[in-house]
Amino acid sequence: MMGAWSRFNSNASVGPITVGHKYKQLLHGQVTRDNFDIISRATWCKNVPVVPFASVACTTAGDKELPGWAPIEIDNTDGILSSFVDAIEDAVLVVRFRFRLRVSDSALQVTPKLFYGTDLEDLTAITTVATIDGEAACSADDLDFSGANQYQMVEATLPGGGVPSVWKPAITAGGTPAAGLFAEVSVWHDVFVRFS
Repeated sequence: MMGAWSRFNSNASVGPITVGHKYKQLLHGQVTRDNFDIISRATWCKNVPVVPFASVACTTAGDKELPGWAPIEIDNTDGILSSFVDAIEDAVLVVRFRFRLRVSDSALQVTPKLFYGTDLEDLTAITTVATIDGEAACSADDLDFSGANQYQMVEATLPGGGVPSVWKPAITAGGTPAAGLFAEVSVWHDVFVRFS
């Protein structure tokens, strides 16, 4: 299959499908079938638990793996996701990881981080630092997660080359790590189209 996901066509001359419109049956429904195939292949999803709950010892500064993490595969073969363009609504494709954070002491700071790899069969090869946006250091210890930066929506840039990738969330400990200090982390994953 070739191409990128695009908005479905309708019987209108231009624009998205609205009430009363019907799908165009071009080439015996080939366009519609291809779009459904691409959507399925792209594994559109929301609220996928990646780390249901992890308690991470932060005795030293640096990157910390999250116990119990689940690998997230994103199939961008032939650029079907990264080449998404919507000229009608200026919608954009979003690959997002949502972090909920709490530290045991405000002397500790933790910041979301993402790694990815392109070898889908080797989880030890998930070592490339991802380009992300929206991450911030959190030093809040509020039990109800109402503190600054305790809930973060971190958006990721897919790797170039139009290849499948597998992802792993992590945190970076900073501030003043010490014996007995820890962070509590939960992570969810979303892939969706954001309309302007």
